[in-house]
Amino acid sequence: MRSACVAAACAVVLAVSGFSSAEEPTVPPAPSAVPSATQAESRRREAFPEVPEPSAAQIRWSRSPVRVGQQVMLEVMLQHSVTQEPRWRAPEFAGFLVERLPAQGSALERDLRGRAVRTTRFFRVLFPTRPGHLEVPESAIVLQDRRGVEVRVVVPSAALTAESPPLEGRPSDFRGAVGDVSVRIARLEDNVSLRGYIPLRVDVVATAHPAQLAEPDFAELLSEAGEVFPERTQTSMAVRQGELVSRRTYRFSLVPRRVGELTIPALSLAYFDPMLERYRFATTAPLTVEVVRDPAVEPPPAESLDARDPVGREAADDDASAAGGAGDVMPILAVGWTVLRSVALACALIGLFLVQRRRRRNSSMDQARTAKPTSRARAEPAEAVGSSATELSARERVRAVRADLREYLAVLHGLELSAVSTSELARRIRDDEAIEILQRLDRLAFASECSEAELSSWAERARRYLESADTTARHPLHECTPPVSGGH
Repeated sequence: MRSACVAAACAVVLAVSGFSSAEEPTVPPAPSAVPSATQAESRRREAFPEVPEPSAAQIRWSRSPVRVGQQVMLEVMLQHSVTQEPRWRAPEFAGFLVERLPAQGSALERDLRGRAVRTTRFFRVLFPTRPGHLEVPESAIVLQDRRGVEVRVVVPSAALTAESPPLEGRPSDFRGAVGDVSVRIARLEDNVSLRGYIPLRVDVVATAHPAQLAEPDFAELLSEAGEVFPERTQTSMAVRQGELVSRRTYRFSLVPRRVGELTIPALSLAYFDPMLERYRFATTAPLTVEVVRDPAVEPPPAESLDARDPVGREAADDDASAAGGAGDVMPILAVGWTVLRSVALACALIGLFLVQRRRRRNSSMDQARTAKPTSRARAEPAEAVGSSATELSARERVRAVRADLREYLAVLHGLELSAVSTSELARRIRDDEAIEILQRLDRLAFASECSEAELSSWAERARRYLESADTTARHPLHECTPPVSGGH
């Protein structure tokens, strides 16, 4: 009996399970609309490829040890991804004169894993200013990619030993220039008249720092040749064959003092040559310029006169000597005459301006004194105004006398009537009664509700003001501020 029950229960279970599988087939799950973490990471790597880690920064000197004042190049190298922008936060270079050179980036390269990289080099040209052990402190290079993420790479410190140039054989005019120095002087004209000038140019080219080159004293050097008028000194720098070369250009004009052959002496600059380990001089060759008389302003020489006339020859000699003496002071007289003429012209212009200003002020005062009312309220006497009250309404009389008062004040104070409002008149005119009347007339002229008595009262008050106004006593022009733009 028990076995039969168990068999029946198993049959029922099998039947039920078969029915369920037939009625409800299994459906595979639908794919999720939200990407998985693996898909998001894959997409991020496609948009932002893996950035290789930058290499360690390398630092090196172009030479060591060096002399004080000698040029030395400091180079910092770093290999990084092409998607990163490097910036060197340079340290303080204590004990050096510093000149910055532009950074250089190499062409595209590939690292061991095939990623695009490049090498960036930063340069500083240093000139030691004191002997001993000089150290450049630690610094950093900051790399920033397209996402704005910054990576900091440490640049190690570096040291340099500098030695002073020897004292033995040091020239007295040595100012610390160490390296290669050359100097050249050029003239632009071979001949010049006594009243002219000689344009000269001196170029000093050196691998030393311009601050360590001695400034030539051209005024003392050319004191015997003539008067020196210097121009602005120009300095430029460029890199040639791995070294920084500076060029300093001096331009000046030399005005000769006498006629004849003029010699410009040689110019010399002392410097120390580190290759030869000795002091040297950069010098120029002397220049010769012929100074001649100006035939347009000076008389012919005495030899051109008739030799048979001793009296005439002696007179010509006297005239020639006098002309020669006058030629020396001719440039000074010409400059003085030019300055005097300029001062006289300036004084004349100032006087003309003051006269015109006085005339305009007097004209404005005369116009204010003789100004007569143009409307009916001012053109007619009091009796006529009173009689016209029957013809005009009270509001029309207010508007008419308001226009007369505005015109009177504008003419009196030299203002442009069309460009001046009542508020502008109140700011510029010191007449409380006139401003009060004008402000009240402005309100009454356009007020929607006001009594006839009030209109007539203020119109009559304005009329009395115009009749009793004294131009010189009540409205002095010196109490006003200057007229606005467009005034007469």
